[in-house]
Amino acid sequence: MAGDVPPGPLMAYSVNEWTLWASARMVISKQGCNALEHARTRISELTAEGDEAGAKVWRLIAERIDLLVDPISEEPLSRQ
Repeated sequence: MAGDVPPGPLMAYSVNEWTLWASARMVISKQGCNALEHARTRISELTAEGDEAGAKVWRLIAERIDLLVDPISEEPLSRQ
């Protein structure tokens, strides 16, 4: 399916592009300017717990958060 994450351990999470972008927007709406730091914290926690599949999902979410926030202020970008 177009836009889906490649097969592998993540398939157990049924993660697709829509879910990743929706998750990124939800984290931004809940965490505001702390969204990227929140994602990084989750990545660290999951990696420490040995949950590489979960950490990979959060890395993908963090990549999208990074595209949705201003690189200088880290405030969410306004909708165009």
